Amino acid sequence: MSDKPVREQLIPVRKGAPALSLAEIGTHLEMLPDWVVLTIDGVAQLQCSFAFKDFSGALAFANTIGALANAEIGRAHV
Repeated sequence: MSDKPVREQLIPVRKGAPALSLAEIGTHLEMLPDWVVLTIDGVAQLQCSFAFKDFSGALAFANTIGALANAEIGRAHV
């Protein structure tokens, strides 16, 4: 695992890029301990669940993630 912050390790995925092998996915999941890979409609996808005390906490979290994603890539699929 790299000593660089995760933000510096991010590489955007381009349309048509080859999928990661199961071994590569397993290596990367070591950095994401609460995440799992699910296959939905034949497509492997990362998933993580978050629990909040109330709706306002969940909404604040979603807004923060949306703002971060927008700042990074200009659009978000959350």
